[in-house]
Amino acid sequence: MKQVIQIRCKNNKKTQKVEIGSTLFDVFSSFDLKMPHGPVSARVNNKVEGMHYRVYNSKDVEFLDMTTASGSRAYTRTLFFVLCKAVQDIYPATDVVIDIPVSNGFYVDIRLGRPVVDEDVNIIRRRMHDNRDTQVRFGEFRAHRRYLSERHFRSDAA
Repeated sequence: MKQVIQIRCKNNKKTQKVEIGSTLFDVFSSFDLKMPHGPVSARVNNKVEGMHYRVYNSKDVEFLDMTTASGSRAYTRTLFFVLCKAVQDIYPATDVVIDIPVSNGFYVDIRLGRPVVDEDVNIIRRRMHDNRDTQVRFGEFRAHRRYLSERHFRSDAA
């Protein structure tokens, strides 16, 4: 017999039993919620988690789509990863710098060593779509901030 826990979904105010270790993707599917844009993350006991997060204890869950502020930030970060992956696939020696928010977007500097032209933008856009269509997966990498900063600045200074 499989062990189960209770999940209370704040979106529809229903409680359901799910198997221990289920991902939020699994939990979302079990509730059969209708979200036009689908969930991009979820608030689990008031802490935002990705859809890959696994539940091992009973939780309160609210699924977030890109129309919510938190969901929009998660979606935007994902697009940044997709952009960086596409640029690295096409121009391996290129740096992508995602800078400050401007108006309703972000300033992004693609450092090709020459000006970026419309053809570059179209090639990158096509690669982003190809990566999306083939469902390229992104992993998680955790490192201490000081380690990343030291490595980044050392390589930039050299």
